[in-house]
Amino acid sequence: MPVPRTRSAAFLVVEAARCWRAVRDACAPVQPALFARLQPFGLGILAPVFDSLMALFEARFGRRFRTGDAGTSNLSEDEVQLIELLAGEVPVDIGDAAASAPIHVALRSTRIMLALAEADPGAHDRPIFFTVSETQTTRPDVVTAGTPITGS
Repeated sequence: MPVPRTRSAAFLVVEAARCWRAVRDACAPVQPALFARLQPFGLGILAPVFDSLMALFEARFGRRFRTGDAGTSNLSEDEVQLIELLAGEVPVDIGDAAASAPIHVALRSTRIMLALAEADPGAHDRPIFFTVSETQTTRPDVVTAGTPITGS
């Protein structure tokens, strides 16, 4: 099953999975590599999401995640299964339902994060905290340590 090289969710999942597998096999830090791979798409913030999802996939199915050949668009069975799981097309419950709970949470979180990233692709470029202008040194509505509080 080939996957188009666009910013589609399936493409991103495959890119993240292949990066994760290669970096894990090299015994290198995974999240910085995932961030670097996803950041050109504006989705570097999803590195921990994919790191958890991939680790939980392996834990749930009790085997190493197998990827397709690097540089090709042919998907492995595991890549197809992961895409289908994320799409909600196949059940993850095999045997013990309690053992499936962590991957259910990871799948749901990944779906939510992908949807949020697609809905607001520029969000990752905005500052997390408000900036304070150089002229604004205090706020009248904020009490600092050592300042007596008076009634209004």
